Amino acid sequence: MSTLQQKRKWEGDDINGSNKRLAHVVAVAKVCEEIRSASALFAQPRNPAQNVAPALREVSLLFAELEELNRRTVNHTRDVKSSTSEAKQEMDRLNLRLQNSNYERLYLQREIAKCEDLETTYQDIKLVSKEQFLRNAPEELISATDEHQLMLNQLKYEMSERIALEQKEKILLARKEKLLQENKKKKEDMDAMEKELETFIMGSMPLQKRMHISITQDRKDAEITALLPSLLFALHRAVLQCSRAHENVIAVEIVGDKSQAAAWLDSERKKAAEAARTQASAPSSNTQPAGSSQPTDMDVDADPSEHQNRTTRATGSDKTRYDKHPMSVVVTIRHTDAKPLAKITFFYLPALNVVTTTVELPQKFSHIQSAALLAGLYPNDNGLQAPNETDNPDTFDANLAAGHAYQWVSELCEMGSNGEDTEVAVLHNVELIRQRYHALRVADAHIEAVRVGKWDKARVADGVVKGKVMGIKISDFNPIAGDTHELVVQSSGYNYRVEFTMPISYPHTAPAFEIKKEFAVGAKEPKDEEHSFKVPSHVPEIEKQVSDMKELPPSADRRTQLLVAQVVKLMACLEEYGKAAALKEEDEEGREKIFALYATL
Repeated sequence: MSTLQQKRKWEGDDINGSNKRLAHVVAVAKVCEEIRSASALFAQPRNPAQNVAPALREVSLLFAELEELNRRTVNHTRDVKSSTSEAKQEMDRLNLRLQNSNYERLYLQREIAKCEDLETTYQDIKLVSKEQFLRNAPEELISATDEHQLMLNQLKYEMSERIALEQKEKILLARKEKLLQENKKKKEDMDAMEKELETFIMGSMPLQKRMHISITQDRKDAEITALLPSLLFALHRAVLQCSRAHENVIAVEIVGDKSQAAAWLDSERKKAAEAARTQASAPSSNTQPAGSSQPTDMDVDADPSEHQNRTTRATGSDKTRYDKHPMSVVVTIRHTDAKPLAKITFFYLPALNVVTTTVELPQKFSHIQSAALLAGLYPNDNGLQAPNETDNPDTFDANLAAGHAYQWVSELCEMGSNGEDTEVAVLHNVELIRQRYHALRVADAHIEAVRVGKWDKARVADGVVKGKVMGIKISDFNPIAGDTHELVVQSSGYNYRVEFTMPISYPHTAPAFEIKKEFAVGAKEPKDEEHSFKVPSHVPEIEKQVSDMKELPPSADRRTQLLVAQVVKLMACLEEYGKAAALKEEDEEGREKIFALYATL
């Protein structure tokens, strides 16, 4: 019962909202009204002659009745409290039963969840598939209709199969142990025989020298060659055949750590064996893993087709993508007088299955990068893209690889792998490298002539060279465009910072010039964002006239004086440019005359 209902009942209304009041409550109100009426007599001034005894008796009777009603009210209240207490006890008992029921429900839910999440041993065991179990198990094990019993039967079948396999394994292990013992004995016999053969070979050395036979040395070379990956093996074989016929033109050697190479080869064999075990059920293929096939030790000229599939394409992570094979092939190109011209080192990157090259020059250039020797020997072959990655050129980074991947190297390796005659190809590449070397020597001499100011063979018409070269340095190398140099020219009280790109095909292609800045002599060089030309419309014309120079001054040889003549023309143009900058802003006619003069200088 709510507080509002209790209040209304106390006021005389039942819990259903009726206006009926309790009888004793109504009587109390009535008695109180009668007492109030009877006591009105005593509130008036007293008349001594008036007899108040009857009124007192009446009031006394009313108070007695009021006491009776009070007793009835107290008894009624006690009864209500008693019934309320009994109702509360019943409610508490029902609430306790509800809490107990909730606790039992939660306990049962937790137990059910534990049963559902219970991890049993069979869940961690790789069982045969249910289809295979139903196909191969005895009839009494697969006849069960209950899923639980069927799983128990499958576990029983699995255990019986594993016991049978364990017995087979023991038999095979015993056989393996026996074969190991036999192999050990045979190995000991082979070791003893090898020592005897070594003694025999050492005894035959004088005879080999007398008869000009190099069997022993060839055998040692073959042992080292067998450690090479297939691409380097094919390349080494191609160059070796050529070097034997032209020893004054080219030479080849193998460098690197043989123990690491042997470990790498052994690792590749283990990977191949593991892959073969994993794919035992797959159809066999002709592709062999890295290191799976080698030529024999005694066959230095073994067919490279035996080596061809030694290297497979790996997918190395970013950290190992550009790791190099422990061994490399070093090819020495010689001048016509048999002196060393360049040493080219060929590295193999297993993760990319590509061969990269680096160049070392015994006599380095002063102003040209050594890498320019091999860049662009053939059209579009700049070494910045792996030959086997034509569809996705961004996967190869020459800087991270610390070398360039040239197409002609890949083709030479392929020719060697296919057993083709590579002598003509090798000699052709040697000749191209020699020609490139001499061209770069010419270009280097021209740059040095510009640096020191040797203008004798490229004078202008009046016989005076205008301006002065204050400094020159190489700023960047691009295998496609060539070396980029920075040049500072001083003319008419101003310094001009100029960049020119020395193309790989120089002197057949003229260098391209670009004027970057101009600033007064003695002033601080401005930043790029703060710089502006005094006559900006003349700068592109000067660049064009110098870069597109077609004719040289009289008595000049284009092949030997092109860059020098370009720099002389540049200084002459800058001399006139200074005059144009000194004219008044409104003197457009004077500037136009100077603009037309650039083409005639």
